[in-house]
Amino acid sequence: MILNVDKHVLRTDSVVADALMGQGEALDCFNAHVQEAKKNQLWLEAEKLKLALETLQAIPDPALRAQLYAAMFNPPAPVVTP
Repeated sequence: MILNVDKHVLRTDSVVADALMGQGEALDCFNAHVQEAKKNQLWLEAEKLKLALETLQAIPDPALRAQLYAAMFNPPAPVVTP
């Protein structure tokens, strides 16, 4: 038998409390933009790789294709002069 029930609600501007309760974003504006920029960077890198592979597939000569693949994906190490 329940005799008494108390219900307390504490409104807060806390990012963590707001995000956990499902009424707000856990990221501030800057971090949301950083996350969006990282997503765009990964998408552009994937598109760059896709374009490079499509370009290599269009080369009919297998020896030339292998040579260009090696040059594109295994560039020579930069020379460091002391």
